[in-house]
Amino acid sequence: MKIAHRQWPLWGLYTLAFTVIAALGFGVFGLANRTMIWYMDGVTQHYPLILELHRLLTKEGLGGLAGWSWTLGLGADKLTTLAYYVLGDPFAYLVALLPTRLLEVGYGWDIVLRLYASGLAFLALAKRYDFRPGSQLLGAVTYAFTGYSLMVGVHHPFFLLPMIWLPLLFVGIDRVLRGRGWGVLALMTGITILSNFYFAYILGLGSLIYAVIHYLHVHQQGRVAVKGRVVLGRFLAAAVTGILIAGVFLVPSLLMMLKSTRTGAIFANGLLTYPLSYYLTLGNAILTTGNTLNYWAVLGMSGITFLGCVYTLVHWRQHRWLAGTLVAIVLGLGIPAVAAAFNVFTTPSNRWILLAAVPFGLATMVLGDQLTHLTARDRWWLAGSVAGLLAVVYLSNGLIFSNAARDLITYGLLLALLAVLMITAPARITWSLVSVLVGLNLVNNAWGYYDPNAGVQATQELRRGDATRYIQDYFDGAQTVAQDEQTFSRVDATRNFNLFRTVGNNMTMTHGLHGVMSYFSVQNGYVGQFSRDLQNSEYAMNAPIGQGDSRTTLNQLLGVKTLFARADQVATHQALPYGYRAAGKVFPEKPVYALSNGVGTQALTTNLAFPLVYTQPQALTTTAWRQLSGVDRERSLTQAAVTTKPVAGVTAATYQSPKRQLAYTVTPDTVPVIDSTNKVIQYRLKQALAGQRKGLNDKQTATYGATLKAPQLTVDADGLISRRDVLQYGPMVGLQRHRQALQRVLAQNQTIVKRTTQANAHGLRQLTSDAQGQPLSYTLTLKHPQRARGTELYLELTGITSDRLTTRGQLQAQDNTSVLGATPRSALTKLNAWRTATRNPDLGDYWVTAKTRNAAKTFSQFGVDNLSDYEPKQHVLLNLGYSKQLRKTVDVTFNATQQINFKSARLIAVPFGKAYNQQVHRVQRRGLQHERVTNNRVTGDLTTARTSVLTTSIPYSTGWRLTVDGRSTPTQVVNDGFVGARLTRGTHHIQLTYQTPGLKLGWALTVVGTLILVGEIGWRYWR
Repeated sequence: MKIAHRQWPLWGLYTLAFTVIAALGFGVFGLANRTMIWYMDGVTQHYPLILELHRLLTKEGLGGLAGWSWTLGLGADKLTTLAYYVLGDPFAYLVALLPTRLLEVGYGWDIVLRLYASGLAFLALAKRYDFRPGSQLLGAVTYAFTGYSLMVGVHHPFFLLPMIWLPLLFVGIDRVLRGRGWGVLALMTGITILSNFYFAYILGLGSLIYAVIHYLHVHQQGRVAVKGRVVLGRFLAAAVTGILIAGVFLVPSLLMMLKSTRTGAIFANGLLTYPLSYYLTLGNAILTTGNTLNYWAVLGMSGITFLGCVYTLVHWRQHRWLAGTLVAIVLGLGIPAVAAAFNVFTTPSNRWILLAAVPFGLATMVLGDQLTHLTARDRWWLAGSVAGLLAVVYLSNGLIFSNAARDLITYGLLLALLAVLMITAPARITWSLVSVLVGLNLVNNAWGYYDPNAGVQATQELRRGDATRYIQDYFDGAQTVAQDEQTFSRVDATRNFNLFRTVGNNMTMTHGLHGVMSYFSVQNGYVGQFSRDLQNSEYAMNAPIGQGDSRTTLNQLLGVKTLFARADQVATHQALPYGYRAAGKVFPEKPVYALSNGVGTQALTTNLAFPLVYTQPQALTTTAWRQLSGVDRERSLTQAAVTTKPVAGVTAATYQSPKRQLAYTVTPDTVPVIDSTNKVIQYRLKQALAGQRKGLNDKQTATYGATLKAPQLTVDADGLISRRDVLQYGPMVGLQRHRQALQRVLAQNQTIVKRTTQANAHGLRQLTSDAQGQPLSYTLTLKHPQRARGTELYLELTGITSDRLTTRGQLQAQDNTSVLGATPRSALTKLNAWRTATRNPDLGDYWVTAKTRNAAKTFSQFGVDNLSDYEPKQHVLLNLGYSKQLRKTVDVTFNATQQINFKSARLIAVPFGKAYNQQVHRVQRRGLQHERVTNNRVTGDLTTARTSVLTTSIPYSTGWRLTVDGRSTPTQVVNDGFVGARLTRGTHHIQLTYQTPGLKLGWALTVVGTLILVGEIGWRYWR
């Protein structure tokens, strides 16, 4: 590109433009002392995985990237777990090979480098077209800084890789159509699959679509260099060769995915259309950034790109294939099934929108070539489209323009760009003005995510040094207790040990501990099935065990010897798992601002942890086992192994349940429910005081505000004031005004109380809300509370359904509140309420909390907008902990929905004591002797008096091979998800060895694919 009489390489000009925009866009992080590590997945998943890759490379080399690791939750294959994130990411290695002290900084620079590389890749594609150099540069910078890339850069950095590979795949396709070799396409196919098999699926579909469209386009122009059959053959050769090249990662990963927690997901979360709120946000999402993520519909395109799309659609006859693609993108964004199909037929996540960045870039270049040749008709179309977009945003907001300030800048820059294009000026001036405005637009888009002054997104990025210190000090040094253990054991943390912003974390992995929790996208399906069958309330697809709901037997079955607890949980005698005792030492808090839990840590230990490998002389079949309740399934595993079918020579177990079902009564807390004029008086007096204080400034509050006091009312157990107070204050609150409406609301509340009392007469069946939309709380009173002493108490809920809040219901609840409080609502207030209710519907998410005197547990139902862990929960088992204290009541509350219904709700007490201890100790004596555990091998000796089931807590995988006394022995699934086998009587030397399933085949395929690729390139070169 020629500037100032000098020819500059386009990549050099792109580098300069990128540097300027990146410095302005990302430089604010330096001013704010922030990193690019997100306080959610960033610090719990992505950054810890960089630390783990660094550890593996520095301590074990490339050979350490395959095989088994005991620090990935209960244990998992390193290759299949890490391949989703870092193993195929060349940029990850650039960071992982840095010194430890530079990893946090390198993590951020690596994101910027990925963004830069994506623009370079687009330049390579742009050169395949006939666009002018200036247009190509415009397309490259807008592609690099598109809203999708800016968002995933700080939230999910490895999601940027598809933005690099996609244009290069398209380059390979174009080369085939122009009669060149298919080697580039094969190479890029292999690299794409190696980097991430999930995104390879999305890019594969996108490449197929592009190949068809581009072939038709080139064929229409008469520029296809070879016949259609040859083109098809070369495409197939490239695809097959690329798949073969990626075999080393692809084969093991596919085998893992087929047995992962992801199988069986509900297609599109059961949606035929998105909620109305989704469609209402799409208009504003076209240009703006930094807003709430809504089904991953992340657009955030630049103003020039938007106008380029409009121009392309206006001139659709000249650009029919590109225009058709743009229309298809718009239609696809409106259909959940399209998103689910691109998301491997699971949730309706619009991650496929990354594919749209290329046609958006092409449309940008189309307009770039015509910037100085726009006709009056073109200009009016562009002006009309801008007016139309602003009108859509205005109407979608509910006839208001209440957008964030950064959005106003975005639309202001769009109008400025339009103004430049509406006038006729010399080409140099037009291009200069457009370049400046586009640059400012892209910087502003970056600030939507990276500027703390522009919104909350940037404030979610951790301060410099906080991520490293938070991970290092997560356990306040208490991890040394477990690290000093001489034999294999696992660790866990108590519920509420720290705040969970995500469903899990990988803190035990970063400390080299054998934990039970892991937080990865690809998880062992056998472990997930085990967790679901035990009705673990913490189960999630990304974290199948969680913290095991702090259940005693579950933790001990998994070999948890050390339990990390908050110091205050121990000091206040919270209900903790049975058998775990606190050492005297309290590890003082090592605070990290806004991240740590604020108290010290104590390590609790037990002598009741099960061995990693042991024998069970009795067995239950899976069919019989699943007929038991959740608590009985768990407890039965202490007495017998569970096998898929009867094992020859092994005694069938007869399980006797120790559980106690506790009788109780249900009492709704109706005191806050305003169902009488007596309570209306109290409510209106409070509202009047709040109204008087509202709007006072600090000085007025300190002077006049001090004189404002509520009447001193005496309230009885039913929440009622005396008759004298009624006579005194009743006339003051205007009970006669709008009396008919008031009586209607009171009658509605009276009906609600009556119905919920009747519904729960024979056990908890319903949690409901009053006429104001306020959830009622309920108290379950045990009839014989002494039966719960010395037990682990559970609340079992079955047949769970919910009645969602409707828009009409939300508005009616606010009207009812206005009537009860005698607070007038203007037409504008009602309009604003309608806007809020319409844009914030009830999507099926809610939570229920059960609380005793020394424990509180919550389970959450994710809504249909959750794209990672959505599963309808119809059966939940909440552990309220073990306690020797007398627990007389259980308080149940809920939130975020109108009503929750249950088919049944049972309180179950599971006793612990001498008999349980003896049972566990018997199992421990049957444990592996002379045990030696390394990453890929477990060895030791087992002695059994009769034919038994070799039982382990090693997650099942076909990669585990068992030899008994040197002879190969087949393994099987035991205990619903773990490695086991039949073992005859006698003393045996046991050896379990692990090798990644499919790795040898994958290597062979990679070698074959590489040879084919070298042959293709060599042959082309020789020709």
